[in-house]
Amino acid sequence: MTKELNVLIGAGFSFKAGLPLGNDIRASFDRPLRNELLKMSSSEWLWAERQDHATQHNGRLNYDHLEYSFIMEEIVKTYKAASNDEFIDYEDFYQYVKDNTVVEGWYEGIIQTAEERFYAETNSKRDSGYGGFSFRHPERYRPQEIINHLISDMLWSNKTDDQLVQEYYPFVQFLKKYESVTIFTLNHDMILERLFRLLDIPYCDGFSTEGSELKYGDKFLHSFQNDFSSARIKLVKLHGSIDMYLFEHGTEQGVTMTRDGHYTYFKPKGYHEKHHVQRVDLKTGETVQHMNFDVIPKFITGKNKLAFIQSDYMYSKLHQMYQQNIQSGNDLLVIGYSYRDEHMNAELKNFDVAGTQNIVNVNPGTQFPFDAPSMRQISDLSELPI
Repeated sequence: MTKELNVLIGAGFSFKAGLPLGNDIRASFDRPLRNELLKMSSSEWLWAERQDHATQHNGRLNYDHLEYSFIMEEIVKTYKAASNDEFIDYEDFYQYVKDNTVVEGWYEGIIQTAEERFYAETNSKRDSGYGGFSFRHPERYRPQEIINHLISDMLWSNKTDDQLVQEYYPFVQFLKKYESVTIFTLNHDMILERLFRLLDIPYCDGFSTEGSELKYGDKFLHSFQNDFSSARIKLVKLHGSIDMYLFEHGTEQGVTMTRDGHYTYFKPKGYHEKHHVQRVDLKTGETVQHMNFDVIPKFITGKNKLAFIQSDYMYSKLHQMYQQNIQSGNDLLVIGYSYRDEHMNAELKNFDVAGTQNIVNVNPGTQFPFDAPSMRQISDLSELPI
């Protein structure tokens, strides 16, 4: 074994697991959406085409799936109209929705047009007593939630365990050359977690039950503790993960809660831990909060990531860890990164100015864009020296 290794991973890494690239996600939103959305009783949204018949049936038991398909289509139309009739990419689309959500009258205009189309193009009647709830009770933040759920739904691999291990065998073998490995990934998927579990490779991700104040039943849940000391491989998900959720702290008064501005990121396992998590006082053991209203996968997307990162207690710590590690003098392995995130590139621009660090860039189409005397460019993981 040699010294420490930093790894920077982008979307191209997960392509081998059958996951979509940015253009694939863009195309999923930039199309007719009627009958493409499902609303589950768990409050999650799914793509109909990815589900079996039973799930499709259950996701269409209410009118929400159809009404919001009209709403989402109208949002896409207004976005394209504001972008020279172009759907630039899904992150730009998400930023457009996020920015306009707080603009007075924007969502109301969307609702009005969607409602008119809904009644003109379906067999529903305004006064029938069925449907129309989404139009009569507009929730301006719901489209952002839907987009998060739909992106999350696309980030589950259908590769078999054997296929996954075979595809990433050279990557895993390369990591074995180093005493310590810190993986910084911009991806939200669970490919690395699944791979390490299949190969029984210990890793730490900063989440732990130790010190957690979140509980389901008599079981403490994994929450972010910023502790990466328990394993040789550190997995740092710089932009979040589809298995990560936010628990907002507050004071309960009956069925309402007054938020106090504090929050905890946690990783539940299964429906019940996600929806019925409670917060306890670690000193007394008393349950102090029973409600959590924000049951949406938490990951960062959009064009203004840095502002959010700097204002968030967890993401700011993870980004600081990235900044420190990249300038630590360790070797660097970059896989499938497009070099389009300026807040990531700021550290890479000064990498290896002395020519003493080894860097391997794995990307079939994008060269390492900064000066690096000891840089090696390869096209595929199979070319890694193991």
